[in-house]
Amino acid sequence: MLQPSIVIAKMFQAAIGNAFDTAPVNIKPYAKQKQLEVLKILIHRWLLHEGAISIGKLAKQVGCTYPTVREALEKLEQRQSIVRYSNRSVELARFPRSSWSELLALSGNPKGSFRYKDISGEKADSERLLRRLERMRPSLVAVGGVAAARHWHADFDLHGTPRLNLLLHASGNTVDLDFVKKLDPALRRTEDYDESPVLVIRPLQRADPLFDRVPGASLPFADPVETALDLHDLGLTVQASQLLTHFRSEVRLP
Repeated sequence: MLQPSIVIAKMFQAAIGNAFDTAPVNIKPYAKQKQLEVLKILIHRWLLHEGAISIGKLAKQVGCTYPTVREALEKLEQRQSIVRYSNRSVELARFPRSSWSELLALSGNPKGSFRYKDISGEKADSERLLRRLERMRPSLVAVGGVAAARHWHADFDLHGTPRLNLLLHASGNTVDLDFVKKLDPALRRTEDYDESPVLVIRPLQRADPLFDRVPGASLPFADPVETALDLHDLGLTVQASQLLTHFRSEVRLP
């Protein structure tokens, strides 16, 4: 049970708000983002054995132009990582290890996400936050990180949930973070990247978020690629590798 002082603090924070957390918030695409989204969709399809995809559909799912897709495919072709077909469709030939390493380096910048700490003084409880979020059911939000890993892999081996990771679908250059204040008014955004947050929200800037919607579930789950990226951000590199291997045993990561 919360101490009265903590309850009062939370009510006060909810009343006054915080200018740092107001919505909408502008987001900036990182370098070569659309090309990386092409890569992520191709890895997603390869992991799930979904086969080839037409270049036109690939561009539509990313939300980019044909030249952008062509640039991404040319780089993969140079590394002999894709197969092209006569009907203008493509698929990965194998897991693109070098491209995956680049993806980790470019998308792993913590400044590309919104990180929250609990200022109430109460012990952080990410699983409690997840239960609240499931009752709220905010739109455009999917569960990522450890919770999504457990969804994709029933034998995912990690005790506890170190933090709550969320994906927020952003079709434009702004995101609305107002739901966080409703989730818990004691949560405040932090730019102290050495501090362990209780909540991390990562904007997903592509046309098709590829969220996995399970009948009866309150919230969708991030796709396996985004889930693995979350695990890497958590420092769970071994678990991220195990998750990818769960889908395709031939995945080999250093």
